[in-house]
Amino acid sequence: LSNQTQEEILEVMENSNTMACPEPENWLVYDLNFNVTNLILASFKHNGEAPIMFTQWMPQLEVYERYASQRAKNFEWTWDDVEQADMDELKR
Repeated sequence: LSNQTQEEILEVMENSNTMACPEPENWLVYDLNFNVTNLILASFKHNGEAPIMFTQWMPQLEVYERYASQRAKNFEWTWDDVEQADMDELKR
């Protein structure tokens, strides 16, 4: 992992009070293989009444540089964004 990625993971673990999962570092490293924004949008596409939102996702969106564009949008997604979500990522 790059130094930046390691620092971002540590920042999430040290500063997030929403990381309610055991061994958060394992979840955070595992999630690097995915686009968390897409996972959230795809979960809405799968079931708009009961989407999935794991506790480690929001802290990642708030800290990781790769999600800066989502922060700039203030995490305001539209149903058009949901429709464009890659559902296959939920299966991986």
